[in-house]
Amino acid sequence: MGKESSNYVEAFARLESIRHEKGISSQRQFAQQYLNVSEQTYWNWSKRGVPAQAIIDCANRLKVSVDSLLGREAVEYYGDHPLQPGPTVLDRYPLLGTVPAGDFREAIERATMDPTTQWLPSPKRLPDGGFYLRVSGSSMNPTLADGDVILVDPSATPIHRSIVVVRNGSSEATVKRLIKDGETWALVPDNPQFQAKPLGDCEIVGVVVFAQRDLSV
Repeated sequence: MGKESSNYVEAFARLESIRHEKGISSQRQFAQQYLNVSEQTYWNWSKRGVPAQAIIDCANRLKVSVDSLLGREAVEYYGDHPLQPGPTVLDRYPLLGTVPAGDFREAIERATMDPTTQWLPSPKRLPDGGFYLRVSGSSMNPTLADGDVILVDPSATPIHRSIVVVRNGSSEATVKRLIKDGETWALVPDNPQFQAKPLGDCEIVGVVVFAQRDLSV
């Protein structure tokens, strides 16, 4: 019994950690907008622990596992064989619908305050934050396919052969490989059916540092 109670207290500590990760200073806002509970209920959890059903509800609303809220390591099986653990989750970043127009920091801040924003796990912790984008199109096949989700580091310094997210003056965005050709830079697709273009006046939004692909059929 004592062990279960301890787990519930750990769940509240994890909720507080998620609140801070999202940059939300108000417990009331977090409780009401993200968890759909009152501030009083949330305060009660801090003293008495989080009830089992509430942990399940919170996990569903925050799109995290119950095990993660309880501080446990989930073990999954394929048939009779335990699966090997995947990359360690070091942080979570918002999935933005498109490359943000204007200051990307403002777009990330808006996403942080929006309770409908989807936060995806990351095996990397980026020093100045980052965001996920969904790839559209086939110009980066086979490296990146249509529908892949990429993690963008806006503070990383692009180098020759980096995969970068760029946008032009009309805020139209693309993902390409950055290639240095003599003294000039070009945006080169990995798919040979598409043409390379000079970087020109395009703005580099960030460097792609991680990608994930849905392999379900």
